[in-house]
Amino acid sequence: MKITFLGTGVGKFKPGPGFRTDTTTLFDSLLVDAPATLAASMEAAGVRPDAVQQLVYTHSHGDHYDADTLRRLLAGGKLDHVAAHTGLAARIREQAGALADERGTQVVPLEPGAKTVLGPFSVLALEANHHSPGPGEVNLNYLIEGGGKRVLYLVDACVPPMSAVKALVQEAVPADALIIDATLALRDVHEHMFVHCSLQTASRVARALRAHGALRPEAPVYGTHFARTHLEFKPPVSEDLEPLGVRMAEEGGCVEV
Repeated sequence: MKITFLGTGVGKFKPGPGFRTDTTTLFDSLLVDAPATLAASMEAAGVRPDAVQQLVYTHSHGDHYDADTLRRLLAGGKLDHVAAHTGLAARIREQAGALADERGTQVVPLEPGAKTVLGPFSVLALEANHHSPGPGEVNLNYLIEGGGKRVLYLVDACVPPMSAVKALVQEAVPADALIIDATLALRDVHEHMFVHCSLQTASRVARALRAHGALRPEAPVYGTHFARTHLEFKPPVSEDLEPLGVRMAEEGGCVEV
């Protein structure tokens, strides 16, 4: 499975070295989240819009969901499926349902704990520990399986709730890689620690998942969704990252799992 970190940030980064766009990640042809910065992220990474055939959303906060971006993907791409929590799926139907029907794109409602087949992918929806964007919507993270590989995506969230851990343990097959929220960078204690992770927390979550058999011992761990203010407070260096066992996702970077 090829993973492209199209966007790895949150907040307004200044153009130049270290620039990051809003977080969005491509797994072969499956895209997680489509913020307003998606077109710029895809162009910078050399990814064509028609490379996206499945789209899943974690939640509807503005740095993850943008109705105009969705409509552009529907109009100019080859989307077979758009999936999101039931509450957000209803909103998608309201804002882009006619265009989805015209293009033959299926809007798929998801609930925590449910496994869904989206083209060549199997996706397990997991409850995420994050503040809700609005009534009737639950934040979701995902276990994404495709090409014989399984990647756990725990982004824009804090430590996963027990319901998510139990769902992963019940799978009985550990994930081959973990992509995890690292909004706070090295600020391990901060007021946002109840809805976001630091790199230290990400490391602890990875160790706990391995102890529960949900993540392979050798599985790589990538931190993403970095906030500009926290990165500028103390930019992580290799000496910080090595003992944590967490790699920083690079803007536009690709990895193979």
